[in-house]
Amino acid sequence: MNTDIKEIRKGKVKTDSNRYIKSSRREGVKNIFDAIVEILTNCGDSYHRIWRKNQTGTTPYGRILIEFFRSEKKPFLKITDNAEGMDGITLEKNFINYRKRLSQKGDRSFMGKGAKDCTSLGSIEVESIFEDKYNRIIVNHDLNYSIERTKSANSQIRKSTRLKKNGTVFTLHINEHEKLPQFGSLQKNLPWHFGINKYIHENSNGSKVLLKNLNTDDNAVDLVYKEPGDSEIVLDEKFTIESYPEARAHLVIKKTKVPLEHAETPFMKHGIIIQSDTGTGSYERTIFDETLRDEPLIYHYFGYLKTDYVSTLMEDFDSRIVNDQKLDDKNSLLILDENRANGLNKNHPFTKKLFKFPTTKFKQIIAEEKSKLRKEQNQIENNETEKLLKKLAKAFDDFIKDESDLDESDQGGNKNKFHEKGVLVVPPFLNMLKDDEKTIGIYIKEFKLKKDLYDCEIKVSTGKDSIEILESKKTFDKSDKGENIYFCKFNVKAISQFHNGLLQFFNGNNLLSSINFTIKEDLTRNFVNDFEFERKKYKVKLNKRKIIRILAKSPDFVDKEIDFTVSNSSNDSVAIIGSNKFTLKKVDKSNYYAASINLEGRRLNSTATLKVEVLGLSATCLVEVVEKEDEAEGLRYKIKDIFTGKFRAVWSITENYVLEISAKHEQLKKILGKQEEFYPGQKTILFKVLLVEILSDAMAWKKLQLSARKEPHLYKNWQNQNDIEFLSDDVKGRYNSFRNDALFIGLGIIGPLEN
Repeated sequence: MNTDIKEIRKGKVKTDSNRYIKSSRREGVKNIFDAIVEILTNCGDSYHRIWRKNQTGTTPYGRILIEFFRSEKKPFLKITDNAEGMDGITLEKNFINYRKRLSQKGDRSFMGKGAKDCTSLGSIEVESIFEDKYNRIIVNHDLNYSIERTKSANSQIRKSTRLKKNGTVFTLHINEHEKLPQFGSLQKNLPWHFGINKYIHENSNGSKVLLKNLNTDDNAVDLVYKEPGDSEIVLDEKFTIESYPEARAHLVIKKTKVPLEHAETPFMKHGIIIQSDTGTGSYERTIFDETLRDEPLIYHYFGYLKTDYVSTLMEDFDSRIVNDQKLDDKNSLLILDENRANGLNKNHPFTKKLFKFPTTKFKQIIAEEKSKLRKEQNQIENNETEKLLKKLAKAFDDFIKDESDLDESDQGGNKNKFHEKGVLVVPPFLNMLKDDEKTIGIYIKEFKLKKDLYDCEIKVSTGKDSIEILESKKTFDKSDKGENIYFCKFNVKAISQFHNGLLQFFNGNNLLSSINFTIKEDLTRNFVNDFEFERKKYKVKLNKRKIIRILAKSPDFVDKEIDFTVSNSSNDSVAIIGSNKFTLKKVDKSNYYAASINLEGRRLNSTATLKVEVLGLSATCLVEVVEKEDEAEGLRYKIKDIFTGKFRAVWSITENYVLEISAKHEQLKKILGKQEEFYPGQKTILFKVLLVEILSDAMAWKKLQLSARKEPHLYKNWQNQNDIEFLSDDVKGRYNSFRNDALFIGLGIIGPLEN
């Protein structure tokens, strides 16, 4: 017997619950987007429970209002539903128990932590009415709580909560140090979040999710996911999962003609959403195989993989763990990430079996499409060359845009560029009529200002007699668009006709930015037809509005005001805002009558044709709904089996910003080798160096051309240069400077010169 043992004590392992919760909750809710998803899905589950209990007269989903107040002090997020509501006991049980299972089978809120995780961002206040009783709980950021239970829901309470019957109001009082998104970011990104897809999908029966900006008087906007337009189903197949004979799945893959814009998780636009078939859960959006990630064609595909077996496995796992039962070998892990950020557990045997069929099909579809495109386009590059061209395109795209400002529209300017460069002028160029007055705004980040100097001065560099600056020096004021952002405005008046003038903005002697201006005497239009839209084709951003005009030649076609209506081929894709009755009215200093039509983009990658008939003539235009409007497409390079004469590469005449490189040019032909051998020369370093040299040459000339257009004052001495040799040397010098910069960039992309 061991006499050294003095005492045997028994007990239960203790946990520091507060420490655990504070650590776990931040993983679950990191930002406002996460908070909205958690609470919105709780509301959706509540509507769904009502529907499951009594499907007659109810819908699976219902009305949810999301309100956001963005402020440096006391910001908050409020989400209201008109679903079940909670009595005092349920309210307390739901919000003071962390990780306690409270949801029903099929609900998304299986983990019992999502709503409580919102305390990572601040304090939560939950008000609920159930059977005419009002209950309220507050859980602070420090996890202390207070509850007010079983109080009559009088008229004053109903007025403050805006709940006419049962329902719940969830308010997150956000800590002041949290980073807050702009309202526009919420409106743009939330519809793409995979976690709420089933709640806001356009086909979700009864769903009405509204998003309101409390910083403005604007009406609430619909938060709805509309599938990209102009798409087709390429696969629709039901299948069983190997080793899980009772499990069923349904895979639908759709293809868009226009590639979807790249976005990171959880706002990916392409890929397949894995979700419950009959329940409310959406678990992740995936492309199944990481080898497809760099495949450009992947951005054309989206769809759904639906199965109810995920919730079955979760229920089984939960039951066995709670009751200390032996785990099933086919369900030995929790299949869903507890914070839902990573979706299905990729090490779970069911996930591996579930992904097997879709992975094979997806890769097969991509391979067939690549083969088809190669035959159609005569492109010869292999995967390695495609990746190299993609990297070079991105690098040279930035190289060009630094000089050209091609990524700015006449309405605003590139906001991403503002964050990078620190200066933004709106508008980025001016079109004016003689005697017109316009306002120019300049936004600047504090780091771009000289120390303790908050003045801005505007000067006319070119066209001094054609434009008048009403007050040339202003003081920057603090902007409400963000911390450390300042702005000021200048008023200018057009004096006389001038083309391609230049305005410059200075902070002290530091040139901040410059813009071009053009002044016209009148608005004379050269009509193709007597009655026509201003353009044949328009682009409007998704969920944004755009005003377009239709013009009638005067006095040849019309000499008085005329009413008309517009026919729209697809109201679901492009909506006409307001009344559909318009009037052509005379425009001063012009040779036409005009009417403005206000449009809104409703479905991404879709199109609509607008048609107007007046006095026997008709006019049509095409409207396309896009992710980004009036921005230059990124540069692209294609090696094609085409003949381009003495040139090694030419700019495409059918596609914007596409440089076509001739595989039939003698220089490339010798290196690439034979077509029947799949051009083995692509793998050599000699081919890569030659490719960089060809691209650098093209980029240097393009940059020189765009630089001269943007800042003509830098090239003013060329206009009157009589010494041809001097002019030639100057042009060559500027070109070589740009070319050397481009070569440095390109050679850096291909890496060490080793075969």
